Amino acid sequence: MLYSKPQTLKDAVTTLGADGHRPLAGGSDLLVRLGREAAWPDGLVDIKAIPELKGMKSSSRGLRLGAALRLSELACAPEVAAYPALVEVCRVFAARQVCERATIGGNLANASPAADTVPSLIVYGAECRTDRRSFPVEELAVGPGQTILADDEIITAVMLPTPAPQTLSFYRKLATRDKMAIAIAGVAVHLEMQGGSIARARVALGSVAPTVIRAHDAEKILTDGGLTAKSIALAARAAAACARPITDIRATAEYRRTMCARLLEYHLTRLANLSHP
Repeated sequence: MLYSKPQTLKDAVTTLGADGHRPLAGGSDLLVRLGREAAWPDGLVDIKAIPELKGMKSSSRGLRLGAALRLSELACAPEVAAYPALVEVCRVFAARQVCERATIGGNLANASPAADTVPSLIVYGAECRTDRRSFPVEELAVGPGQTILADDEIITAVMLPTPAPQTLSFYRKLATRDKMAIAIAGVAVHLEMQGGSIARARVALGSVAPTVIRAHDAEKILTDGGLTAKSIALAARAAAACARPITDIRATAEYRRTMCARLLEYHLTRLANLSHP
């Protein structure tokens, strides 16, 4: 198997254009997957050294995260404090050793329905940028391990818009342990508040469908009804109704469906209590 480490984005795209070549960022997902696959790729293209994929930059429009930004770098960046759901992702993502390797672009491109970063990025309205186009993060994955990316297309950055002045958000996942465990169910919520009402709600569910999904009915219920006990219960029910989970070694489909509703209801209730002491 060939290994290359291009220094420019152009060279990386050219190399990936060869049949059987795959990009390598942190490798925390890719190397595990390769160990399970019968046929290895003809070559790995290490993209970590490409300048356009590095670092983090804040502006009036929001926060730009380079695709090769490691989760350990994200965890200690003060700019991330404006995005509480991402702060929680950094806390529960994995052990320090994995976070020192895993990249935000790699977690996206792996297209796992259980990816921890994806629900939070979706509720914040994050945009994925590649070497040739931009699109919402929620459009990237089309199935487990499948994306809309071309074989020679590279994610270069993730763009997070600046949050509105009054917002409430969280990410919670259910797993067999706090870290180093794949989510059985994951829920991210972002609410833009206007006085005592909700001007806009975004709810994303992980590990309960072939891709991370938006719970649009739950969002509408919260926008119409606010953070009342009744609307929270209805939103949780709506989230469970839109879930399409599977049964596997970690949990049954019914348990996943039930727990995504319970996660949403419990933590929305906590938000309601915090916002109305």
